[in-house]
Amino acid sequence: MDVSSINTNQAQRDQHLATGDFFLTEEHPHMTFRSTGIREDGDDMLIDGELSLRGVTKPVTLKTEFGGVITDGYGQVKLGAEATTKIDRTEFGVNWNAALEAGGFTLGNDVTINLDVQFVLQAA
Repeated sequence: MDVSSINTNQAQRDQHLATGDFFLTEEHPHMTFRSTGIREDGDDMLIDGELSLRGVTKPVTLKTEFGGVITDGYGQVKLGAEATTKIDRTEFGVNWNAALEAGGFTLGNDVTINLDVQFVLQAA
């Protein structure tokens, strides 16, 4: 994923996310996931792999939900799925935070990553 493509509908926040406080996009323009295996756990399909962000690579497991396979109105065969995982942002060097006047901090350490994906079968 091209992390510079993040759009929160607030330009100032998007600029801050690109800095060293968060994604450091100038030095690390991409977040990547490389699958190392797929396994079943009851009704769940788990995809194990390695997530790389800000030059740090850590193992993660994506819990997936298969959406189904359809043939669309153009004759394309498509598969849809959703996947989710949770990471500790500080393990990837994302340490920025700000104290709140009422106590506590602006950001928690846990970040949930949600993926909605669609694959299109290509003709051979």
